[in-house]
Amino acid sequence: MEENIFNILTFDIEDWYHCTFLNIPEKEWDKCEGRIGPQLDHILKLLNKTDNKATFFTVALLARKHPQLIKRIVDEGHELALHTYSHKMLSEMSKEEFESDVKNSLDIFSSITDHKVAGFRAPYWSVNDENKTHIVRTLNKFGFIYDSSIFPFKTFQYGDIKAPRYPNVLRTDNGSHIYEIPPSIMKYSDIKVPFSGGFYFRMLPYAFIKHWIKRTNSEGHPAVMYFHPYDMDPAQPKIIKGLKERTIMYANQKGCREKFNKLLHDFRFGRMDEYVKSLNLHTEVFNKPNKI
Repeated sequence: MEENIFNILTFDIEDWYHCTFLNIPEKEWDKCEGRIGPQLDHILKLLNKTDNKATFFTVALLARKHPQLIKRIVDEGHELALHTYSHKMLSEMSKEEFESDVKNSLDIFSSITDHKVAGFRAPYWSVNDENKTHIVRTLNKFGFIYDSSIFPFKTFQYGDIKAPRYPNVLRTDNGSHIYEIPPSIMKYSDIKVPFSGGFYFRMLPYAFIKHWIKRTNSEGHPAVMYFHPYDMDPAQPKIIKGLKERTIMYANQKGCREKFNKLLHDFRFGRMDEYVKSLNLHTEVFNKPNKI
């Protein structure tokens, strides 16, 4: 295991039926066979076995449905963070809707645990130039310390090719600010290469991923990895029809589980909030409760 630097491991805690490719209405979700229980059980056992910690960006509706899983995440020393109330893209919310979404989510979390919620990640990396200002202000208002919602690479769904690859600070004209911790992207000259999670991790050879993590570390930064529980669950329902969409969602899930196991043995991983604490930020900020 690499011991010279700890990297950051994150999960977006959502279930398979939250995927926008499926277009399943929220009122139908309770009829879907949930997979989050066995998926999380596998992940948490593996983290415990390898002595690694992680940050879990969690959909609040799932927290309300499975409070025992949230308690287990916190009790086992991991970080609980927010992934919106119902996995709705921020580009589809008004300022008022986003503020209500955050408040309702924090109400659910606080009914389960007194864990400080310091971090936020938008579904589908949906923070952009149009909504960034009010999102930063809202997160600042509710006591968040960092965001991890900007993907520094452009795809047909999301991303900003001009965004910084490494941690930075988002500021607004009224003085609001928040740390931005993007997922890791490799760069060769002017070419950016995603590798640190999801579809990219599933499809790339593990040797490439391992090399790029080491290279990121050699540049003085932790690698920021991201996963969904369904990335490594070949047993989940596979009902998406389009070839492109099926590939993005389902390709190499079995191989991902094997690569993820190697990853946890080859590198040391920690929580995102622990890393943010090291960025010259006074630790007492983390002891203040969220403003609900």
